[in-house]
Amino acid sequence: MAQLFIAIEENENSGSFPLRTFELLSSPQKYTRITVELPGPSGNIEVVGWCSSNGGTPCAAFVAIVSDEAAGKATRIYGGDQGVRIRQSGSTEPWSLASPGQHGAPFLQVDLDVRYRAGG
Repeated sequence: MAQLFIAIEENENSGSFPLRTFELLSSPQKYTRITVELPGPSGNIEVVGWCSSNGGTPCAAFVAIVSDEAAGKATRIYGGDQGVRIRQSGSTEPWSLASPGQHGAPFLQVDLDVRYRAGG
């Protein structure tokens, strides 16, 4: 089975994340933007990949089912060389490191039953 390697160098969006390897259980799917339907009061979120070009810009994000020692099977959302950027669904703020309504992460991991779709 193929493997997914994630290593993020120190950056303003997501900090750093040392090299980790995950077993891919599905082929990664590429999206411009992903809406994740979270259970509970937090509502839906939008996720984009975050790349270092031009001081930080949105880029493609990928979704794959992975096997992880700690979590078992999970859906992993990952992105550019600086991880992913996350905001509440429906936000009209441009994607930006300066936005207080957004935050970055090396990747996002959700349970297999959490639904997601392309776009917002």
